[in-house]
Amino acid sequence: MSFKIEQKDNFNIITLTIDAFGGAEFTAFTKFLEENNSLGHNLVFDISKTKEMDSEAMHQLTAFQEGSYNLNKSFVICCDNEDLYDDFQMLFPTDTMIIAPTREEAIDVVMMDILERELMGGEEDSDEAINYFAPDDD
Repeated sequence: MSFKIEQKDNFNIITLTIDAFGGAEFTAFTKFLEENNSLGHNLVFDISKTKEMDSEAMHQLTAFQEGSYNLNKSFVICCDNEDLYDDFQMLFPTDTMIIAPTREEAIDVVMMDILERELMGGEEDSDEAINYFAPDDD
């Protein structure tokens, strides 16, 4: 398996355990989330062990993150690989992606997002998200 999951009270941490991440692995990622009831949850995606990622996967992660935030859910990437971080910044120079250099900082971002939504009266409901992110059965 290419992913590990840690389930917390308000979020899940998904750790990528392979060196390279591409479009095919993104499909496996969404399937893994669905199988582990993590679609529609606040997520930290730890890619610190990953050495390379193609631009297709980066675009897919950006779309996934945007979809998460549109559904009032957090999706924060944890990446301490400077080369990979620079690749994200080159591809998305306007801070489109929320990337934290450590797991603790990624968790802090998720917790701050949750607190902000609670203060603003947002709801933590995941039914809509499950339908939004579920992989197509083509």
